Amino acid sequence: VSGPINENITLTTTYNFSVTTQGNGCTAAPIPVSIEVNPDQELNLTSSNAVQEICEGESIQDITYVLAGGATGVTITGLPNGVTHTVNAGLVTISGTPSDDISATTTYSYTVTSTGSCDPAPSLQGTITVKPGHDMSYTGGSLTQEICEGDSIDPIDFTVSNGATSAILVGAPDGIVITPVGGGVFRVSGSVNENIGTSSIYNFDVTTQGNGCDQLTIPVSIEVNPDQEL
Repeated sequence: VSGPINENITLTTTYNFSVTTQGNGCTAAPIPVSIEVNPDQELNLTSSNAVQEICEGESIQDITYVLAGGATGVTITGLPNGVTHTVNAGLVTISGTPSDDISATTTYSYTVTSTGSCDPAPSLQGTITVKPGHDMSYTGGSLTQEICEGDSIDPIDFTVSNGATSAILVGAPDGIVITPVGGGVFRVSGSVNENIGTSSIYNFDVTTQGNGCDQLTIPVSIEVNPDQEL
């Protein structure tokens, strides 16, 4: 007696049969045989988002798999810190917020492998790519200045890093500019090119640009006093 059982099963199934003699017409002598067949393990992605890209500090979208056949659980390797999985009634859910402090785009390759009755256990792969958040600090000059009409402001330096690659001015008066000076430093300088009759305050922002993650903004305030007139 040999060979595989050619039936597609989803549950453990027992096949009982007999091996019976043939011959001279006397009473046959059957011998019973029992074969228990465990189903193959099955693992299927059901959320279609095994490959994701997020910004630092954001949560991933839940990634789900369904177990079938002889699969009863999973092992998962390669997930970033802060991301975990649960198994509930055959549904595997990966969720959470990556917590690693990163300064460059980081890709985590993970593997989901089922556990259960029969080998080989199926495995499925995915990736979670995390882009670093923006960082910016001011590293020279004063964010609040008072000058006379026609005078230049004291230059203000801003340093960008991680996901921020440059900085721009938002709402700045004519004559105030921002220029790169190297090493991730951007310098705000110039004079306000407006003819004023009374003291005027100009409020504007220095805002990061970069990889599409949330921008950072630092406010600047310049008070300009008018020239004396006689």
